[in-house]
Amino acid sequence: LPLCAMDGDHLQGRWLRNCDPAAIRRPERYAYGSPLPRTNGSWDYRLCSRMGYAQRARTREALAWSWVPDQCALRQVDGAEFGAWLAGRRLLFWGDSLSGQAFYSLLFSLGAEVERVADLPPEPAALDAFLDGRTGGPLCSYGGVGDEGGALTAAALRSGGTLVKVLGHAPMVDELRRPLSAPWAWWEPLLRRADIVVANVGHHYRALDGRYARYGAMVRAALARFDARMPPHAHLVFRTSNIGHLGCERAAAPLPSRAAAWSALGGWEWSAPPFQPEYFGQARAGV
Repeated sequence: LPLCAMDGDHLQGRWLRNCDPAAIRRPERYAYGSPLPRTNGSWDYRLCSRMGYAQRARTREALAWSWVPDQCALRQVDGAEFGAWLAGRRLLFWGDSLSGQAFYSLLFSLGAEVERVADLPPEPAALDAFLDGRTGGPLCSYGGVGDEGGALTAAALRSGGTLVKVLGHAPMVDELRRPLSAPWAWWEPLLRRADIVVANVGHHYRALDGRYARYGAMVRAALARFDARMPPHAHLVFRTSNIGHLGCERAAAPLPSRAAAWSALGGWEWSAPPFQPEYFGQARAGV
């Protein structure tokens, strides 16, 4: 099969169980080709297999499934090939923990292509110092994923490209909705120098608008802000957030269809519940 052009040709397909989960002895090596460094902080759920036996079993089960398009083949991640494609450009991930997870998944998938990585103070000058080579260390000794890396993390690739992660939660929604004439948020100057921006809003939006009644207006405000701050040549990927369904934390296999997903939510007339779900059995503030 030809490689997918990723213009929608990859969306028609099926989930295929490609191996016995019990055969995946070392989930991190199976997923990324090498073991991952020890993490700092208390947020090891970024690496679910380290959260205990039950989460390790769910991780192995999830890794045993692959999406297989009907008419094309998905390209394997190759660090050197990706670096050559990005070349000297800058890819910026902006958003909450979902964007953070995408950033770290790509980072670890690129492996030896990553020359330096560092968690930085949330200010553009810190990124400039990193790009000048004054900060950062090798990926094999980086442990910041356990604390989500803080608000700003950057990685320099051997081919000259740069990956940047801007992380925030509910307060970033308020920053998006401010008038364009208002003072800039600390992260907005970074958009001026981005070539590709992958953004998501919504994972913590429930704390501000439990019924998602104003979500559409917020998305339009976000698009206007990105359009005003990004250079004309830049590309924006705006991801809406999967808010999950009741019991999804116990799921052990992908849902086979959109109809099955809606059924898991409770039917086509589903609307978001007006409460914040518990977090590891405790109430969460939503930020």
